[in-house]
Amino acid sequence: MTPKPASPIRALAAVLLGFALIFFGVAKIWLDPAMAIERFQRFGMPDFMPFVTGALEITAGLMLLVPALRTAGGVLTVLVMTAATASHWVVNDAFGQWWLPLVLALLGVAIVWARPVVLPKTTHAND
Repeated sequence: MTPKPASPIRALAAVLLGFALIFFGVAKIWLDPAMAIERFQRFGMPDFMPFVTGALEITAGLMLLVPALRTAGGVLTVLVMTAATASHWVVNDAFGQWWLPLVLALLGVAIVWARPVVLPKTTHAND
């Protein structure tokens, strides 16, 4: 089996997305947790949810920085950001509130979709 070479564009996108997710997660947990709790209460969620979400964002971000975990980090990003986008839709937030999690989810999809795959080695009848 021959692995398809990894894309440098995928690697760059994963690293940038990884750092962004780490920043957002840290902001929820340590920079202004009171504001995060208030925002999550608007969605009808309990007070601990910003900490769970922040931890998931940091985890996804760290996974995106490790090439061997990049695809799993992309999947986790898609799950967390899809939930974030849906939460904004449920409370009828304006587009300015939900466009960022939607874009981050789509970047996660692109990172998963562009993952390296192992291609089977082809054999010819005359070999």
